[in-house]
Amino acid sequence: MKPIRRMPPVPVKTPIRPGFRPKLRYMKEGKGSLYLFDAIIKPGQVISVYPEDIPEKYKSAFTCLESPELQEWAKKENEETAVKEVLYDVVDNETKGWYDVINVETSKPINEKKLRKADAERLCSSLNL
Repeated sequence: MKPIRRMPPVPVKTPIRPGFRPKLRYMKEGKGSLYLFDAIIKPGQVISVYPEDIPEKYKSAFTCLESPELQEWAKKENEETAVKEVLYDVVDNETKGWYDVINVETSKPINEKKLRKADAERLCSSLNL
């Protein structure tokens, strides 16, 4: 069996631009193959994926081949894009104890009847996925 060659980190060739999400190169380590991304990944195979696309239980089976600078930048860009936009919010109705779920852009309620707070929050959280 041939030993696996370690590839040196690749320097950043493209300028780092805000808003650009890079795919990083990962190499499969160890023995055995994995079935990921509708393909069989064999030991020593190099794949290009977004860091968050690798399932948590398989992260230890991969080694990133990119430079530490690019890894940090990709991590920062991923955190910035992970911030979700809130489209719906829960607000008090004129009646005490009743609430409406409103569209943030239009400020109009989306529910037909007034809701209790727990029901309104449940509806709002399901819509903001």
